Amino acid sequence: MVARDYRPSNLDQGFLIPPDIRDWLDNDHVAWLVIEAVAAMDTSAFHRRRPGRRTKTSMAGRAGYDPDQLLALLIYAYAVGERSSRRIEKLCWTDVAFRVLCGNDIPDHTVIARFRAEHDKAFENLFTEVLVLCKANGMGRFGELALDGTKIAANAAKDATRSEQTLRKMARESIDDAYRTDKADTDAIRRGRDDSLPPSLRSGEVRTKTIAAAVEKLEANKAADIDARRAADPNGKDEITTADERVTAAEGKYEQAVTVHRASVDRWQSRVDAGVRPGRKPKSAQDTSRVKYAACRLERARDTALAVRTPKSEGGRGKNYRINLTDPDSALMKTRGGFVQGFNAQLMVSSDYLIVACHASADGTDMQSYVPMVAAAEAVLESVWGADGKKKIGTVLADAGYCSVANLTAEGPHRLIATDSRRHRARTEPENANTDTSEHKSPEVAAMREYLTTEDGHARYIRRGALVEPVNAHLKDRRGLRQFARRGLGAVNAELTLAAAVTNLQRLFTTKNITRGALLA
Repeated sequence: MVARDYRPSNLDQGFLIPPDIRDWLDNDHVAWLVIEAVAAMDTSAFHRRRPGRRTKTSMAGRAGYDPDQLLALLIYAYAVGERSSRRIEKLCWTDVAFRVLCGNDIPDHTVIARFRAEHDKAFENLFTEVLVLCKANGMGRFGELALDGTKIAANAAKDATRSEQTLRKMARESIDDAYRTDKADTDAIRRGRDDSLPPSLRSGEVRTKTIAAAVEKLEANKAADIDARRAADPNGKDEITTADERVTAAEGKYEQAVTVHRASVDRWQSRVDAGVRPGRKPKSAQDTSRVKYAACRLERARDTALAVRTPKSEGGRGKNYRINLTDPDSALMKTRGGFVQGFNAQLMVSSDYLIVACHASADGTDMQSYVPMVAAAEAVLESVWGADGKKKIGTVLADAGYCSVANLTAEGPHRLIATDSRRHRARTEPENANTDTSEHKSPEVAAMREYLTTEDGHARYIRRGALVEPVNAHLKDRRGLRQFARRGLGAVNAELTLAAAVTNLQRLFTTKNITRGALLA
């Protein structure tokens, strides 16, 4: 059936929009809730002036944007999954909600990006302020806290990752190149013709500094890795230390064998000098079995010491240390879909789906994050819910990535930690549990495994996935946080904290059916 006529369409027809900006959006639009939430929170941290910035009495430059307005704009942008400062600026021109949030005064994308970059610490306060709002509206159930880590890509390409050997080679080449450049500039000055570029325009200098910083970061990562292993096992020794000790012992044995042989040669020579029948002349040191055996042991010890210092990717036995030149704080991490250059984001989620603690690190495993995340959650609960905040924590639920004797025996609330990644088979096939490592043969792990096979243990543990997995999905799909927009561990943690605060705010709006004006009542 075809309509008899069409609606009139006249692009030249002028229309009047409502003169009051408050009439541009429906009364129940989430943008109004965001504005009211910002008004209800303590945002003084965003109003502090940085050193070197103009004061209120200064007339230099134009007036700045209201931090509360920029914060509301940024919160709403993250709520709808938009994190690019350029696209946020564009939406302020084309989207009515964004235009209302900026008060019809469109900020440049540099203003938005600078505001986000300058308030890393303030976003931590924002996270706490959102939890205060949630508490005021009756949220906060901590009978169960679920802990999980999710890999999020860094703002860096995997192709920019270099091995230790390659990085040191690049450092030598950059130093040689800098030397040649400096020599050419000096020769030009001596000839009375200084045509060298200023340092700010020499890309080679920037490259040299970048490589030098990456080498320094790699050395720091190696030292931190060794310290962590020693802290985990104070009585143990890392492979390099053990190999060096064996080289020292083998050198001592070799010197001892050579000394014994030298003494026998001296005794033979003294008999010859005394005119006494000396007997058979001793063999050379390298031909005696004792010295040959000691020399072989020393050679093997030195080969081992070299092997443990050489990464596996280069034919050795040592750990492969790599660094990314674009974002040295990021790391290559294994995911279900392959390897990703990124960070490991840890989330602690309450029984009513609030993120009570979050932190990103470059550690691809979860095991070392359990104790710090529990401590962070306890600190947040104590600061927001009062002195008895920690007492409200019932049970911490974590998957097999956190299973270790140290985590099972650490101080803190009661915990249920899966002992095997095939935990869904634990009730019917407990004999198939992974018991290959000494950690999994310990009595603590055995006791946890046995409890998880019971009806009560299984019923309590399966709540973990139902609590934390939806929040991970919201963070990645609703907030669009599949890749961080900023670089550096501090900036990444600030962005993760902002996204977590927005997720909690959205949870407050939807769970409590917040209407316009309720937050300011």
